[in-house]
Amino acid sequence: MSRRVAIVLALAALSVAGIVPIALGAEIRPGSCPAPATTWSATEKEVWQRFVCRGEVADLRARPDDKRKLSGTFLTNILLDEPWRPALPRQGVRIRGAVFDQKVTFDNADLAGVLWLEDCLFNREVFFSQTRSARLLSFDRSEFKEPLRLNAMKLGAPLFLRGVIAQNRIELWGTSIAGALFLSGSQLDSLFMQQANVASDVVIYGARIQYLQLGNATFGGNIVIGPTEDQPSIVSKMRVEASKVAGRITITDAIIETPIVLRFASIGGNLEINGGTLRGIDMTGATISGEFRLVASKTGPPKWSGDEPSILRNATARVIRIEGEPWPPKLDLRGFQFQLLGDGEDRSRSGARMPHRDVEPLLQWLGRSTPYSPQPYEQVAHVLAGTGDDAAAREVRYAAREEERRLAQGWKKAWLTAVWLVIGHGYHLDRALYWVIGLLIVGVLVVRLSGEAKRHNLGSGVAFSFDRLVPVVKLRDQKVELRPGVRQYFYVQQILGYVLASFLVAGLSGLTK
Repeated sequence: MSRRVAIVLALAALSVAGIVPIALGAEIRPGSCPAPATTWSATEKEVWQRFVCRGEVADLRARPDDKRKLSGTFLTNILLDEPWRPALPRQGVRIRGAVFDQKVTFDNADLAGVLWLEDCLFNREVFFSQTRSARLLSFDRSEFKEPLRLNAMKLGAPLFLRGVIAQNRIELWGTSIAGALFLSGSQLDSLFMQQANVASDVVIYGARIQYLQLGNATFGGNIVIGPTEDQPSIVSKMRVEASKVAGRITITDAIIETPIVLRFASIGGNLEINGGTLRGIDMTGATISGEFRLVASKTGPPKWSGDEPSILRNATARVIRIEGEPWPPKLDLRGFQFQLLGDGEDRSRSGARMPHRDVEPLLQWLGRSTPYSPQPYEQVAHVLAGTGDDAAAREVRYAAREEERRLAQGWKKAWLTAVWLVIGHGYHLDRALYWVIGLLIVGVLVVRLSGEAKRHNLGSGVAFSFDRLVPVVKLRDQKVELRPGVRQYFYVQQILGYVLASFLVAGLSGLTK
């Protein structure tokens, strides 16, 4: 065994024993680190020689402010320039607690290794636009006084922005992140992610964000917004319009101060809102491949503030739950389509028939939709009929016509009221039979009490009243000259018979439904 190998093994044994500390993963390289640049400050020289070059964390948090300052030039030198870049250890650059008073600029650069700039203070703009890195990038717990621009950056690993305080905007326009994006505990003025591509999850717990713009982006995982043990996520404005989310969107116990905008978004999993306080939601044209759920969390059901209706216009979902769900008090359900109700079990495919459903909760839900449209009622009825509950489907369709009658005015209201009285909008044709029986009895009473039945030998008067009520059908072929008052009544009865027959034909053909 050579002398050099023996020394290395001895040092390794001592490090295990705790006698000689060696940084985890640190490289043991012959010779010293490249000399620092003459333009670097004393702090920068120390950070390079004592920490970064040796693969250790440069923790400046306990130092006085004037001993924590680093420059943007120092970062670009060690990350991009020779002789320092080739000398970087595989652990990358890990700096905590530094203060940057100059701009940090890495436009269109290729970064080597991991870059941690945590617990740092950036007093000027930070640019990483069009920069490429195969390793993770972390700004955890750092503070930005001016914009952080990561536009069109290509990152081959997660991006960490946990606990960040940003007094200005953070831009990730067109940024590609091969891992997840972590924003928990951050306080952000605004985050812009238009046309970004995040391969995994976006995780936001206990954050305060004035404007969360996730629109026109692609997310390969989930978007999760929730609380920490003592802090809910508070978002003033949230937009996810026209974005593609492969997984689910889950919002738990959050405070969203303006309506959530999900217009034309595509969600591959569920959309779940668990508790919290929300102003409303705009899902115009959105597609939910899973279930749309509004459920109570440990703190209670979602609370809806404001007078704006939540808009589900022309949206689609595979499954929704209505009974017992804390839906917003005002909805716009025009064009909203779904495949299943309740527990999401498609019993129509298996041939099983569901028991008759209580439609009252469904009608209360439909009654929240303004302005009135028959389409949401027809959608619910279609789904009920698909499960074999034809009776419930008829009740819902009948309620739609009743709501239309309630809102109608003038001649339309008179017509719909007549249809309702005679044949129950085509869903209660038995009412026409009651009218026939009633008018038949009245006719009998008229012909008997007037003495016409006895004078013309009409017997009980039932056949005569029936002939004058039901068109076409004749039980007896006897011409009778009635007195003027009685004659006028039976003219009216005959007209009503034609009217009843017309309504009955219209109801049977479905024209009144």
